[in-house]
Amino acid sequence: VARVDDDNTSGDSRISNNIARTSVFHFDRSCYDSLDPNDSFESARVLSLQNGRYTHSSLTVCQGNPDYYAFDVSHGQSLDISVANAGTGDFDIVLMDAVGNEIASSRTGAATETIHRDVIVGDQRLYLYIYQVENTYNSNESEYTLTIETSPASEWNRCEPEFEPNNFKTSAYDLMEVARSGMTAQLC
Repeated sequence: VARVDDDNTSGDSRISNNIARTSVFHFDRSCYDSLDPNDSFESARVLSLQNGRYTHSSLTVCQGNPDYYAFDVSHGQSLDISVANAGTGDFDIVLMDAVGNEIASSRTGAATETIHRDVIVGDQRLYLYIYQVENTYNSNESEYTLTIETSPASEWNRCEPEFEPNNFKTSAYDLMEVARSGMTAQLC
């Protein structure tokens, strides 16, 4: 702490009283937005959908500094995700389940990447991974607007969640258990 007199001079001339030491540190603000830190699956920013919708603009993704988001969805909902580029650069998006398995992706060179799911089976937390495509022709960063929307799925497209989620080996049900249950398994 330094004290300066009213005339902007230090009234204390003792050198030993005017030294401060600290270790060197670096704070990189080159790729930072209001939802950082969210640079890994484990540090995903949890988003709260209000009335089935979430939108946030002025977000930034950079090469080597991806963004991860987590959000909860309910059984019987359809899901639409839009990530719209507000400037230059190419980024892609990947939708993942709670253990990091890819469910859907959008990897185009378009200014807007979108993912649509007709129906969500079972209440679950999903993760969205947004990354800047790394190549010499791409800009180092992109500013984007993220929009996530859910709405009731079409009646003909709904599934019952008795044996969901089971889209991957890590979450598969034993078929003998399903047969003994007396229930009918549906393919969704």
